[in-house]
Amino acid sequence: MGLFTSILLQIAYATLLLPAEVGGMPLAKPNCPERCGDLSIPYPFGIGEGCFDESDSSFNLACNETTGVTTLFQTLEVLNIALDGQIRILHWVAYDCYDQSFKRIVHNAPWLHLVNFTISSSHNKLVATGCDNYVVLKGLRNGIAYWMGCITYCFSVEGLVNDTCNGIGCCETSIPEGVSNITTEVFSYHNHTKVVAFNPCSTAAVVANDAFVFSVANISTTVEEYKSEPRVPVVLNWTIGNKSCDAAKTDQTVLCNENSNCTDPPGEVGYRCQCWTGYEGNPYIAPGCQDIDECSVPELNHCKKPATCKNTNGSYKCKCPQGLRGTGTISDPCVPTIWLTVIIAIAAGLPLQGAAHPSDHLNSVTLNLAAVFRLCLEF
Repeated sequence: MGLFTSILLQIAYATLLLPAEVGGMPLAKPNCPERCGDLSIPYPFGIGEGCFDESDSSFNLACNETTGVTTLFQTLEVLNIALDGQIRILHWVAYDCYDQSFKRIVHNAPWLHLVNFTISSSHNKLVATGCDNYVVLKGLRNGIAYWMGCITYCFSVEGLVNDTCNGIGCCETSIPEGVSNITTEVFSYHNHTKVVAFNPCSTAAVVANDAFVFSVANISTTVEEYKSEPRVPVVLNWTIGNKSCDAAKTDQTVLCNENSNCTDPPGEVGYRCQCWTGYEGNPYIAPGCQDIDECSVPELNHCKKPATCKNTNGSYKCKCPQGLRGTGTISDPCVPTIWLTVIIAIAAGLPLQGAAHPSDHLNSVTLNLAAVFRLCLEF
């Protein structure tokens, strides 16, 4: 099985990122599609005129309604779009193959030239597999030419270990933030002259961290496996425009709506909008982010009982009712106060003034205790 053949089987499960759906609130502009197939499409992305941020055509997507496939720039299949500033796409693998006469028979150099998108440093890595090769990643970083790469070498498959990418049969390296306009190319040192019998092809790619695990079987990749032009998931960063938050606010072009912050991502051009803590929704369209009712979702609060949870703007409070002490949280639940305990003791042990018969006293005690127990059980 080739370097990234197994990865293609994982794509359906490896959409990573944060799902675009947010609490059932609208993601797209009015009268614009929110989905293409299974993919949610939040504004500033959109399909067709009037549905995307028209200050940047990069946000204009195409939807094949027959296949349910969404593409960026008509060629890059989109797997996921996250409002926190990432888009996951499929991109091609670089390969370099030789025949038994050590003659190169196929070679490519996939490129990804997107001016307003950068490679996510935290979500991707550069990897290469083979026993006689090195990979070079060329791009721009802060407008300056940038090159990086790694080397992998081996003389047999002996000693190679699955799930281990350490420079022997497989190498990998991290990618700094701010890299864009990339070209990936893999080369052989000696035309595979010493390894072609078991390693005819070298491969390399920028790939999402969760979408690649080295297998010794990768080394035996043949040219036939690359005729289908395999692709792998890559995570890109996206921002709005080419201005900082302050500049966009000054000229009143900032897209951030109610209950959200404008942020300037380090190492990138442009800005992003982010919902305040305790709010959710799409900050790029009106009415903006809305308060999350943490009390309605048990996983979002630490209150011992639902009745002690009180929702507030952007947060919540756990509060015990009068007569009980504690914070109402799981670690500090509501319990009777000292005075209530005294009342219980008095009610249980002392006769009530004016009780004509012991049975009257017993009935009153029972009623008092029942009321107290009901209160305690409720909270």
